[in-house]
Amino acid sequence: MNNRQELIERLSDLEHKQWMAWSKNIAENEKISLERFNRWQQLWIDYSDLTEEQKEQDRVWAIHSVKIFENWLQGLIN
Repeated sequence: MNNRQELIERLSDLEHKQWMAWSKNIAENEKISLERFNRWQQLWIDYSDLTEEQKEQDRVWAIHSVKIFENWLQGLIN
């Protein structure tokens, strides 16, 4: 795995942790359907335990972040 891919995986893990914190807060403080609660609860697991399809959803956001970092770094270098 190259450095960029490793960064994407680490940011994907962080994205999942952020989503878990957000969704748990919503579930505790707002009225949501039992269906949504059950769906979310099944995903309150470590990133490493997600399916590849579920990981890919977090990777989409991680890739956005990496592109922002890359563009920022290019601005510093140029």
